Amino acid sequence: MNIAGLRDKFDSKTVVYVRAAVLLCAVFIFMIWTSYRIGKAERLVQAKRVELAAFYNMKQRYLKERASIIPFEKRLFFPQSKETPGIVIEEIGKQIGIKDNIISFKPVEEKSEKGYAQQGVAVKIDGINLNQVVNLLYRIENYKNLVLVKEFLMKAHFNNPDIFDITMQVILVIKQHA
Repeated sequence: MNIAGLRDKFDSKTVVYVRAAVLLCAVFIFMIWTSYRIGKAERLVQAKRVELAAFYNMKQRYLKERASIIPFEKRLFFPQSKETPGIVIEEIGKQIGIKDNIISFKPVEEKSEKGYAQQGVAVKIDGINLNQVVNLLYRIENYKNLVLVKEFLMKAHFNNPDIFDITMQVILVIKQHA
């Protein structure tokens, strides 16, 4: 049998119903496929929103950290002379009148990380009063270059509790040149 024979066998009403059923099935399949694609797109959009929120949180953390680093960074780019942490402490000691109280300097292992060099020295200072301690720490904190106190130990004298011995680790941070 050929197609013409099949067409004659079915009446026109049956052909219309078959075509309508095929069209209805095609529309139904298209709706299911479209619904699946829309659901997939919505899940993808939701995942991207979560990713974007995480990115904004990371951005806010970065900006907050960056804002806290900016004052230190300015001191990193201050023109570097051939200063060492020991020279810095001697200079500050001379300014506040405790140069003779500085007992010892002991070099600390130098570190390099992310383009910055950290030169350190362990300093022992004996027989200074609290005002001199405060002045020392203030001058270290506000030195023209970035100088950090990493470890700090302060002991009062047994016979005179107003006099202190200090042991601290002072780190001079400098930007390495490429």
